[in-house]
Amino acid sequence: MRQIYILVILISVLMGCGSSATLQNESEEPKTINIKTTELEIISDNEWFSYITQKRIHSSELVQNDGESIIVSIKKWYASQLGNYTIVDANEKADFTINIKEISVDKRIVTLNIIKPGPLYVMHMDVDIISDNDIISSISKKSIVNMAEVNFPEENVKWMSTTEKNDIEHQFFTFKKGIRELYQDVFFEAFGISLQL
Repeated sequence: MRQIYILVILISVLMGCGSSATLQNESEEPKTINIKTTELEIISDNEWFSYITQKRIHSSELVQNDGESIIVSIKKWYASQLGNYTIVDANEKADFTINIKEISVDKRIVTLNIIKPGPLYVMHMDVDIISDNDIISSISKKSIVNMAEVNFPEENVKWMSTTEKNDIEHQFFTFKKGIRELYQDVFFEAFGISLQL
């Protein structure tokens, strides 16, 4: 029984290791990759975003489009690290599929940033990488997004008013910034990319 237990631990460790190199393609033969959000669950039903913002962000199409845009940029700028890949539509069969499972948004109450104290949002993204209908790797990333920094980058000091915090575009832009950061972290780990965009 103990040997089985040790074997299970070893297999778990091996499966958890090397995920950063899972998608690197050093062969001359091109591989295909796509992004899917058909199973995506967006969890943000809280008081911090307005009803209109909630309606806008609860969209798998929005997340799909952002992901495709970012992976195209990564392919352009980090081709040598990405390898020989062709990005295909979500409806097409691909050698690898990046399946976005869940995105959550919560407000962070405590901050030491007295220059731009937010509001701060903690965002999580859970992803499965699939090949031949099997999950070969799972990635979970977290990003903390500061609404004041995102929407007022030119101001050295910014304490947002209630009106500014309730502004729908400010809320939406903050969510979009968080999505971009999460995607970057997911892609960089999946492909073993060591530089930031």
